[in-house]
Amino acid sequence: IGMLLAEFDAEKYERTIRQEGLEEGREQGIKQGLAQGIRGMVETIRELGSTKEEAVRRLVEKLNLSGEEAGRYVKQYWT
Repeated sequence: IGMLLAEFDAEKYERTIRQEGLEEGREQGIKQGLAQGIRGMVETIRELGSTKEEAVRRLVEKLNLSGEEAGRYVKQYWT
């Protein structure tokens, strides 16, 4: 135990924890930004008079989403 405590670097541990937190925050921000962009795209497609199927096709085409994933977004944001 003494050897472990002697080699434990508290500052390095804290830096690592902070870095992991920053990376997680960036990932969450990117996901939120993407979701907001998809929502705006779905709403715009709907407002232009397109069908849900057309919205799914465009999300697949423009954002390289799977048909299933695009369908979930359209279902979620088609209001």
